[in-house]
Parts: sequence; structure tokens; C-alpha cells
Amino acid sequence: MTRLPWRPPADMCLPLVSTSLAGLFSAEDFRAARARRLIVPFRYDETTRLLLRRLKFHDAEEYAHVFAGPMADALRLAGAAAGRPLPGDARVLPVPLAAGRRRERGFNQAQRIARPLAGLLGFPIDETVLRRRRETARQTQLDYAARRENIRSAFAASAGSCRGAFFLLVDDIATSGLTLNEAAATLEAAGARGVLCLAAASPRQPEALPPPERSAAVRLCYNLLA
Repeated sequence: MTRLPWRPPADMCLPLVSTSLAGLFSAEDFRAARARRLIVPFRYDETTRLLLRRLKFHDAEEYAHVFAGPMADALRLAGAAAGRPLPGDARVLPVPLAAGRRRERGFNQAQRIARPLAGLLGFPIDETVLRRRRETARQTQLDYAARRENIRSAFAASAGSCRGAFFLLVDDIATSGLTLNEAAATLEAAGARGVLCLAAASPRQPEALPPPERSAAVRLCYNLLA
């Protein structure tokens, strides 16, 4: 297996959306988006792109296990650095595909990753609480402003199943974070007490760092709790 491009430990935990996207949100919605967290073990480069494309378009399910282990490790590292163990009642939730895309592809790549991840973490997987309300254009074909509009109100959540629940929301790639953010906001609006987002890889760069003397673990804790 080709060596995968690990992110430095301090940069495995990021605000879900970048400060550069502030103009796409109201002030209140941007504060909420920045308060959400993304756990991601790998940089998105040619290696991760190739493996994720094989998983996504060729149903190479073995690669889901390649990514699930490091995602679980990154999540445990973040929890240990923050002194915050994950809630014992957490549920693993893959970002759903719209029905048409699911029929076309035959599977959901986020689900492929979420299932072994749930097994490694010892949490149940929930594939019913969140659904796509409509078909959307492929986000990769759009600029960031169009992505925000494309995904707006695209999800619906079951209030009865969400109320008081804590979710680990899983996707394969987090580029802008806008899809994960919309899904997380939908879950919170339906009564979830917490949502932590995970992706296998992201091209996101670290933002302004805490003071240089902080160790990697302290910086990670800073990102998680800020």
C-alpha cells in the first residue's frame, strides 16, 4: 500500500468551515459553523484522491477499511488531547446520498467508511435519522457560493430520533465543509445535542496557530475546544 499523507496531529482537528467562507453565511450561521469541528487524518493529495475515487466510483470496499482505522485513531487522539472522552451513547451517521445518486452508484461511499469505523469505535451506526430531501448538483462542479446554495436545505432529519442524541457524522472528503455543515445544522435543528464531523481526507490548510510554544497535543485541544 502506498504511504498515505498523514496530517500533523495538531492539524487533524479543524473548524468545520474556513474563515474565507464567512461571506457565504449570516453572522449567526457563520459563528455556528465555526464552532463545529472536523476530524480528518489525511491530506487530500494524489494518493488519497486515487484511493477515494476507487472507493467512490468502483466500489473498492477494501479502501473503506484503509481509511476507517486512521479516522478512529484521529478521533481518539482528539478526545485524549481535549480530556474529553466521546459520549458513550454516540451514534455513527454517514452523510446520505440522494435516492437517484444512490441508485446510479449502487452504494454510498460514506456508508462504506462509516460501517467499519462504527465497529472500531464500538458505537452503533444510524442510517435512518438523516436523509436527502432532493437531488443536488455535484459540489465539485461548483464554486463555493454555488455550493452553499446547492446544498442549502438539502437534508431532513427525524426529530424523534435526533432529540438529545450525539452523532459522529462521516463523509469521505471535506473540501469546503459545506455539505457536512448543512447536515450537522439540520441534525442540531432537529434536537441533536452534539455533532462531530469526520472525513477521511481534506485539502484544508491549518489556520492561524496558537502561540508557537504550544505542543501539538495542546494545539489540538485548542482547536477542539475553541
